[in-house]
Amino acid sequence: MDVSSENIALAYDFLKELYESNVNNFQFGSMPKNMGEISVLGALDAKGGTSTSGELSTTLSIKTARMAALLKALEEKGQIIRRHPKDDKRITEVSLTELGKKICNDSIHCIVLNIAKAYETIGKDEMNQFKTTLLKLCKLHQKGEPAHA
Repeated sequence: MDVSSENIALAYDFLKELYESNVNNFQFGSMPKNMGEISVLGALDAKGGTSTSGELSTTLSIKTARMAALLKALEEKGQIIRRHPKDDKRITEVSLTELGKKICNDSIHCIVLNIAKAYETIGKDEMNQFKTTLLKLCKLHQKGEPAHA
């Protein structure tokens, strides 16, 4: 799928603005400040709290060196634990800590509150239209080729 560089730039700006407008809603200082860390925590949460670094790299399309740096930063913040199984030291298992789980739960709670505020501010009809449009875009993505820059 060919995507213009202008539309890619608009998409990045859109995502960045959404993130930056909401990051201050979190009540604790350990909230990740970059999309990579948030993506890793979210992927781990979606996988039940445990995965391997290789699976995370594949799921998120992040190079292994970048993934290692993200995991190191998250481990230093106490949000994940990394360990190597005794039977295969090449594999790195990654698990959410209690703090990591709390961040994921708080993130979901914050998103739900923001959506509720949008329903109050914009109104049910417009929000339902937005939801319909968003779901159409998701289906379009599922049917089409994966987008690659």
